[in-house]
Amino acid sequence: MKRKRFILLVIVGIFAAASLALAKEEPYVEDPGTDWGSPDDPTAMSENVRAFALAGRLGTYGDIDAFTFTITQPESDVPVNVMVPMCGDHFATLYPTVAIVGPGLDSANVDQLPFAVADGMGALILSSEQNAVQRPHSSWDLFGVRPYLPDQYTVDLAEAGTYTLALWDPNGNVGAYMIEMVAHPEAMDESRPDREREAASRMIESHEWYGADCNTSIASAECPATASGETGDVSTLQMQPAMGEGDAVMGVVRDSATCLPIAGAQVSYWTGEADAQAGYVLTNGQGAFRIVTSPAEIKPDVRVQVNAEGYNPVALDPSDETTLALNLVPLGE
Repeated sequence: MKRKRFILLVIVGIFAAASLALAKEEPYVEDPGTDWGSPDDPTAMSENVRAFALAGRLGTYGDIDAFTFTITQPESDVPVNVMVPMCGDHFATLYPTVAIVGPGLDSANVDQLPFAVADGMGALILSSEQNAVQRPHSSWDLFGVRPYLPDQYTVDLAEAGTYTLALWDPNGNVGAYMIEMVAHPEAMDESRPDREREAASRMIESHEWYGADCNTSIASAECPATASGETGDVSTLQMQPAMGEGDAVMGVVRDSATCLPIAGAQVSYWTGEADAQAGYVLTNGQGAFRIVTSPAEIKPDVRVQVNAEGYNPVALDPSDETTLALNLVPLGE
């Protein structure tokens, strides 16, 4: 059974690589010194473009990139390919979710989005299936980028109009991604200067937009053990969402011996006495976490405690810090 699945993946990869070689789409890349648009202020693509490849990155926990594109007639069986570049272990835990928001789509899906949409709009949500064992590699090559096995979808856009395409990681992982969408073959922007198109292609091929050095370890250079205050019982706290609006405290939990991130650590928190809030979140695959409190709360009022299997817990009293580096000492050390 495993052998059959391996052969199937190889065959799929070969045909996928061939289809990419034949595809013709406009390349767009997020320059390292800039940031693409958000759902409130999406990056607008030319109305002439219905075949494009987007190369971008999610830079911070909770980042959502968004773009708009326009179709002049209904389009069916539109291929959408979502890819994460292979870059050492830096992006191995990044599994982007993509949403297409626009007219004629299912309005029931809107409530599942981490952002608000205009009245009358519906959404298609394309969610990646995570592989906790080993992420499959692929033979795809798009503008010189070698990704993990892509997520491939086909969508129907039943009405002409302007659509928003948004991408985020539900667990807050950061890293580079690519989206290829061909609503109409070779529907490119004839008004776009060739030098601009060529510059985008070169930037994608350079991998500078990754925002990471693929030859380095994901371990941090330094990770001194975090001094702990008094710890307490956290067994009665309830898990809270890490995505959403409001004041936030963010950070990364690491092993103080190896400097590697700790996934699945419980980060408990308590806010100030007035209108107190309490709960916990879990660190993602990159060891990162985000605590969202009410906008009425003051960030320095948040007290945190980190518990992880195999490590001594750490508790921090409120401080002026809103970005925390928490390094846990393994038990017995």
